[in-house]
Amino acid sequence: MPDDYGARQFLTDVWGDSLPPDSRILLWTLNDKRSWWLENADQAAKVVGQAEVYKTDIYMGCGLAPSGLNKSQRCPVDRIIGIPGLWADIDTLDYGVQDKKR
Repeated sequence: MPDDYGARQFLTDVWGDSLPPDSRILLWTLNDKRSWWLENADQAAKVVGQAEVYKTDIYMGCGLAPSGLNKSQRCPVDRIIGIPGLWADIDTLDYGVQDKKR
């Protein structure tokens, strides 16, 4: 079983082989609400592997952050130093699925 569940390739595709100096990738784990500030895709892939082992959801920040943020912080929008591409978060309603809340 791979240690990163395919994350290394994805993270390298998004961020490249190396980041600009003093910049970090954000990964955030839901169970402990912790921010992980990582220097490269390899480090980030190891965190993804750990998250899978511990069965927690993990999220990636969409912007490149400066170094110096701690594990309880996320990067404020005015401190983002780069964005690797465009993205969309599109939710759709599936009429074939019944939700008891509606």
